[in-house]
Amino acid sequence: MRAAAAANPPMPDYIQVGPYRYAVSADAHTVLHHSAADGTFRAETDIDRKLMRVNPVYAEEMPVSLLHEVLHGICDTVGWRDREEKVDAETAIRRLCPLLTDTLRRNPAIVEYLVCRWFQPET
Repeated sequence: MRAAAAANPPMPDYIQVGPYRYAVSADAHTVLHHSAADGTFRAETDIDRKLMRVNPVYAEEMPVSLLHEVLHGICDTVGWRDREEKVDAETAIRRLCPLLTDTLRRNPAIVEYLVCRWFQPET
């Protein structure tokens, strides 16, 4: 039997990625203004403005979309912005893991949001 579901934690308003603080928005008006023409917009990161937008229309996908955008922020911070550089999996993991670990440590609210949105322990 599952435990009674606790309220889902909110998506964080800000996420610190290395030296950069990204605002996080799930405001439908802001997101719709930036939507793809075909309406499939899930999320995006505006690196220059340090803003991550997540479309609330796809509520069940929001945690994965937010993590996807955090990874874009991490890639930019480690110098992979708009690069066509091809690297093997081990090199990519070695470059990303230190900053991913730092980002998760600095932002416990994102860990709670990502994990608690889906996890409901058995009793």
